[in-house]
Amino acid sequence: MVNVIFEIARKEATSYYARKGIIMQNALLAIVFCLVPIQQISATIAAVGYHASAFAGLLDFYLLFAAFYPIVIASGISIFAFPVERDQRTIEHLLSLPLTNAEIFLGKVLAAVVTALIWAVIMYGAILGYTLTMNPIIWDAPLLTPSLSILLFAIVPAIILLSTMMTVALTSYISNTRGAYMVNIVIMGIMIGLTGVRSAMLVEAATFNLMLLAFLALLLVVTYVLSVKGFNREKLIAKT
Repeated sequence: MVNVIFEIARKEATSYYARKGIIMQNALLAIVFCLVPIQQISATIAAVGYHASAFAGLLDFYLLFAAFYPIVIASGISIFAFPVERDQRTIEHLLSLPLTNAEIFLGKVLAAVVTALIWAVIMYGAILGYTLTMNPIIWDAPLLTPSLSILLFAIVPAIILLSTMMTVALTSYISNTRGAYMVNIVIMGIMIGLTGVRSAMLVEAATFNLMLLAFLALLLVVTYVLSVKGFNREKLIAKT
């Protein structure tokens, strides 16, 4: 099963990066999503003082903003999960293979998630590397706080995975890719709203992030189960 999933994922990633100019487009967007956090973090830390505690708090906020870009990358791949198969007339071949619905679904999801996480690591490395190098941080507290750890290693990957699964599931039902983009718009709106809610709530950042992570975990399980159970091969073929 694992080999099959990786093979589907490899095909998806190869098809995505074969598109003309896509690497340059991704790189330019990455620069934009890096520059905004770098500029804001540098300006704010200069105003409030170069303490590591303040720096960690800023990272907690602006690295969540930077996560918008990996979501865009994931959507750029997953949005064509089944439309590309229809355009290339390969959907019948894919569905005729001895694969379960879960294997097909996970293969489509894996390509987008892995690519998005790679870009996330590159972006976070660039943001952290620049801000740490250019700002004289006073190390009065650890940089990797519990809140920041949960955000980087759990919440961001969970959001990327959730948006990808929703998009892939949606593309199996619709023939127009524009509708699938709504998933990412909604998720980005929710992320912005959650940032505001956390600021207004009298709850520690780590506690809030743990509650958010638990909610995301529940959504991931529900989305996966519904997506696999609702996978309709006949409708996919009928749309070709």
